[in-house]
Parts: sequence; C-alpha cells; structure tokens
Amino acid sequence: MRTEVDARPVAIAYAAFLGYLAGGRGLGVLNNSWSQILGVAPGSALEALRGAHTQGLIDLLVAGNVVDVSFPALGGAG
Repeated sequence: MRTEVDARPVAIAYAAFLGYLAGGRGLGVLNNSWSQILGVAPGSALEALRGAHTQGLIDLLVAGNVVDVSFPALGGAG
C-alpha cells in the first residue's frame, strides 16, 4: 500500500527546478519522475506551481495558455 504524499511548496519548487534542468519548460517542468513521486497529477501542475510561487520559491507568469516558470531563489535559471 502506498501512502499519499502531502507535497509542500518547497518540494514542488525543487521538483520543478530538476524538471527545468532536465529540459522541461512551462508546465512541463513538472512532467518528470520527481513530480510523480510527489503525487503531482498532470491536471494539478499549475495549482502546485502557484503554491510555490505564493511562498516566493519560484517566479510564475501565466498569460492564457502560456506559462513561464523561473527560479531566482535557486540561481536564477529560467
């Protein structure tokens, strides 16, 4: 039996950063195995990123279907 993970914003930000380093962009930063381990469903990626943004861990810009994620707290990548 697998216990459901309660992923905190800092874990989401780190998973997104690892996804960025692996080549993901936009919502694709959470399309990786690290996000799967945290239980981030594809339909909840934007909500998860917004939580990390609210905590000041990432910069998130959303305009229609365009999503830009950057990581100034982790060295400015993005």
